[in-house]
Amino acid sequence: MANKFIKKLRIAFYIYIIYIVYINFAQNGFIFITSRKQRKYQPLVNKHEIV
Repeated sequence: MANKFIKKLRIAFYIYIIYIVYINFAQNGFIFITSRKQRKYQPLVNKHEIV
């Protein structure tokens, strides 16, 4: 009984790790895409910051 519980716990733990890694990767990928888009408007933003 305890052995089955440990196996389930281990599977849940692996799924949890994969889930966290996937979420972090998705967020980083989204930030990367948005930062590439914002790079076009970067000089305009810098001019406003100087003023």
